[in-house]
Amino acid sequence: MHSFGNDRRQNSRAGQEGLGVSIGTVAGSGRFFLVVGAALALLAQDVAARPPQMGAALEADSGANRRDELNERGKLLAEIGKEATQLVGGVSDGIFLYAEMADGLAVCFLQKSERKAVRMYLDSLKLRGLIEQAWRLESSDPRKRWIAMEYDMRGHSFDAHYVYPKQMDAKAASAQRAMAALSRRFAGMRLLADRRMIQEIPDAVVYSEEYRPILISPP
Repeated sequence: MHSFGNDRRQNSRAGQEGLGVSIGTVAGSGRFFLVVGAALALLAQDVAARPPQMGAALEADSGANRRDELNERGKLLAEIGKEATQLVGGVSDGIFLYAEMADGLAVCFLQKSERKAVRMYLDSLKLRGLIEQAWRLESSDPRKRWIAMEYDMRGHSFDAHYVYPKQMDAKAASAQRAMAALSRRFAGMRLLADRRMIQEIPDAVVYSEEYRPILISPP
């Protein structure tokens, strides 16, 4: 089992005022998650308006619930990295995952950089299920959840960046937005398809090494 020595999560600033940063580490069979962050501004105002004892009790309960949520989020993000690593052959460095949510279901584009090329891989039901769980955990209100996630891996660390509805280019298709995300990271590199992807999706043969690999254009 591949272990992640230093996993980290970073939240998008948009629409996330007061939301902290969750940093997780998986080492060997042990696992621990360190949560760092400020309380929600709304919660702070509510606590300040209550009697001291009641406010302290509410703050303690809310803080414990928040820690539990962030711990669960960190675990899911680490599991996403593990599943993606297995799908690309066991090496995590260079993985880039772009995922979008549509009607409660995840659409995934999984890639991995290698030398001067970026190789595309098939995703899995397990990977999509983990992403959907992470999305549902974001908020009880679907309107406040992120709509796209960009998940980078460098060495054994990951960085998850979120895009919210107001930040999304609604006129573009999911594949176009995924390619735009690729362009921001890998412009000038060749785009290839994994052999299994070509077997499952014959049209992907145009991305095979036998053909001239397609160059990723700048954004």
